[in-house]
Amino acid sequence: MTNNITTNGALGRDAELRFTQSGKAVLNLSLADGRSRKNDRGDWEEVRPTIWHNVSVWGALAEMWANSNLLVKGARVDVTGELTVREYEHQGEKRWQTEIRAHQIGVRESTNSAPRPSTPAADPWGTGADNEAPF
Repeated sequence: MTNNITTNGALGRDAELRFTQSGKAVLNLSLADGRSRKNDRGDWEEVRPTIWHNVSVWGALAEMWANSNLLVKGARVDVTGELTVREYEHQGEKRWQTEIRAHQIGVRESTNSAPRPSTPAADPWGTGADNEAPF
């Protein structure tokens, strides 16, 4: 039996690529899943506290995303994967941490991107009405 989780949010820091001792690539992400809305005064307010997800991406998928340079702090992403529990030791004490082991990642287009020009760029071939060819 498997469990799947799909969530989205903003990356809290740039993705970090590292390699295990056996040479397998792993990409680590920190994903902020928060909900906010505008109140009656027009100010943004939290609907609920932000939930932080640790996300890991493994193998070739990890290397592909690391090379894309798209997973940077603030990027809006969708993540689908398996919810796992990782055990580790800190100062002699056993601890557990939930983590999403991602199978799919999607990067959303930024809503803050600069608007594209509405007029076409200059035509280098001179085919426009203003630039008639001399022949």
